Amino acid sequence: MSQSKGTLFNKHSANSLEGQLFEEALKWIYRVTGELPSGISTDRIEQVIQDIQNLFNGKFPGYLACDTRYHSFEHTLLLFPSFCQLALALFRKYPEALKPRDIELGLIAVFLHDTGYIRNVDDHSGSGAKYTFRHIDRSINFAYGYLPTIVYQEQDLVRVEQMISCTGVRPHVENINFLSEGCRLLGYALGTADILGQMSDQHYIETLPLLFLEFKEAYNYEEPESLAEMEIQRFTSEKELIQNTPTFFNNLIHKRLEDMGGVYHLLEDPQTGQNPYLEKIKENMNTISSIHF
Repeated sequence: MSQSKGTLFNKHSANSLEGQLFEEALKWIYRVTGELPSGISTDRIEQVIQDIQNLFNGKFPGYLACDTRYHSFEHTLLLFPSFCQLALALFRKYPEALKPRDIELGLIAVFLHDTGYIRNVDDHSGSGAKYTFRHIDRSINFAYGYLPTIVYQEQDLVRVEQMISCTGVRPHVENINFLSEGCRLLGYALGTADILGQMSDQHYIETLPLLFLEFKEAYNYEEPESLAEMEIQRFTSEKELIQNTPTFFNNLIHKRLEDMGGVYHLLEDPQTGQNPYLEKIKENMNTISSIHF
């Protein structure tokens, strides 16, 4: 990247959780841009890093600071290790289908995928959590407004849209008419990383009450008919959400991982067959199952 690695690292205190996650994310981004052949615009990636940091911190024109405590900038940063590992594994396996430009857009889609939680400056009611069940469309709208300002073209915007559309609880990836095989694979990588990054986090269980608060505000914002159309399960308490998380993972989320091409298998250890992210998720699910409410 045109700016030195040290300058970017120093933007956060390494002693803070966000600083540690930011440092880890940057390490993986540098690894991806370092291992791939030419074709990635590191200057644009650097610009996105700076702009999206500013967006979440309330320093981006036209937007308030992020006020959702679960879907924070930390949440976005959690996705980078698994996404970058998947991107590199996919590039090695499908070098003809996956172009460096696709991976550049994939990295940018990671940064943009939850921008829909952030309110405009003239939005004074509630918090960004009210958009929980509509944040994907809002993230895509932000991408269409923002990316042309850093000289991305129409087809680039469509690719980012399709990748972001692979996130969320029920993305219906079978309905996406991907522009290319590379776009499809990286969309699956993003959707997969969105699951693995957050659910394998060591702080995942303690942050679930924050997720319930976001759901609660969104329930009140939406009409009951809309929630039914979106097939949204309505939790009545944080206890109910936490208790149902293992079932939610086993019955819905694991199937979703398979529906996205099963790309998570690329992260399995070739010797043991174990997936480090799934192992951590299993630990979190076992911990929840052992809690006496």
